[in-house]
Amino acid sequence: MEQNLEANIHQLEKNRETYDTFAKQVELGQAKVAEARLKAARLGLELEHSKREKEMAKFARDFPSTQTV
Repeated sequence: MEQNLEANIHQLEKNRETYDTFAKQVELGQAKVAEARLKAARLGLELEHSKREKEMAKFARDFPSTQTV
């Protein structure tokens, strides 16, 4: 019975170590996903900004100033 108890304790320790390792990997993965989402959002904003700049340049080109000198 003592042998079984020791074997169970040993197995429990191994399982805890495995769990801790996987938990750390999950945390790192979640951090990378959050970072990727932020980067994607920034890139999306930059793309929208570029589109607006392009529209403004086209507008300025198509409708030149009517100021007289």
